[in-house]
Amino acid sequence: MDEGKRYSERSLFGFNDSAVEIKPNSSPLTIYAFVEKKEQQSTPLLNFAGGNRPGAKPDERRLKFTSSGNMQDLLADYSLSFERPLRNLDTTKIQVSTDSAFNSVSYHWEIDSLKKKLTLKTIWKENTRYNLILDKDFAEDSSGRKLLKTDTLNFITRKQDDYGSLKISFTNIDLSKNPVLQVSQNGTVVKTFPFSSAELYQPLFNPGEYDLSILYDENKNGHWDPGKFFEGRKQPELVKPLNKKITVRSNWDNEFEISL
Repeated sequence: MDEGKRYSERSLFGFNDSAVEIKPNSSPLTIYAFVEKKEQQSTPLLNFAGGNRPGAKPDERRLKFTSSGNMQDLLADYSLSFERPLRNLDTTKIQVSTDSAFNSVSYHWEIDSLKKKLTLKTIWKENTRYNLILDKDFAEDSSGRKLLKTDTLNFITRKQDDYGSLKISFTNIDLSKNPVLQVSQNGTVVKTFPFSSAELYQPLFNPGEYDLSILYDENKNGHWDPGKFFEGRKQPELVKPLNKKITVRSNWDNEFEISL
């Protein structure tokens, strides 16, 4: 480690807006410290010889991907995650239907910027079987791999009774500070809700125990922004943990009152 380095990557860093002068009976000074997340470096993708090279085994020629699973969350999207980026994609060669009668549904697909995740956007029907028929030519990855034959994927959506409704009423909340409710599990924010009023209502919410915090979103972009010392000494946005856990039960009207 460089002995001349004042701060390590794991150091908490905080600063005051102006110079601090120590005087007798000085008022307490609060400094908000933060650690800015380090951007992950992407690993270069090694481009091996094409999967359709002569003599390649069938498994080496087959397009490889994983799906969201056999039980679909009503509050989430269904997705296909590919081992390698897609070179070609034709979503018209994917048929989406429901039940054994293969009834048509309204939907569309979205591909991420890395060309590795294909997401199905639709309004789910509860407790319903969905069918995805993938034509063998619907996609080709960067190694030239495709499906060896037409494939069918099936999954079932969860029941509404698997969820609970959630209503939280807040008192003494200042809407002028652009508050955003952060709902966390195991230290990870799983849902965020910008406040439009002092009451939050969600007709369907996954059961479990959650921690709550309030983000004061100064620039109204919906997420926390760190401070910037060398660019105008911009303080980090404040996040206030709420000393209250909530437990959401399935098939239940879960109502809470929280005073800030």
